[in-house]
Amino acid sequence: MAHLELIKFIAMIIALIALINFPFIVKRRKDFVKYLPGIFFLIITFVAEGFEEIFFHELFAIIENVSLLIGVILLIFAALMELDVISIEIKHIKLNKKKKIKPLNRQ
Repeated sequence: MAHLELIKFIAMIIALIALINFPFIVKRRKDFVKYLPGIFFLIITFVAEGFEEIFFHELFAIIENVSLLIGVILLIFAALMELDVISIEIKHIKLNKKKKIKPLNRQ
């Protein structure tokens, strides 16, 4: 049984690393923005599963199941948007907006 808990803990760490890296991926490939909500909810599933064993078993079990359901539904919508079955407009937000600073005219 200890091996199963270790595997769950490792899966939670890998999921958190994926969540940390995802904004950098979106910065390079803007078309992955549609997958962000689904992936976020799946990460919540892995984290809730890790905390479920430690404390508040019933609460984290509910959070785990609800976030898994929402995450899978959002990923299905993202895949359908990718295949052009559903057409929903997503306005991309530039992640690295930089203001241009005017040079000072010193005379």
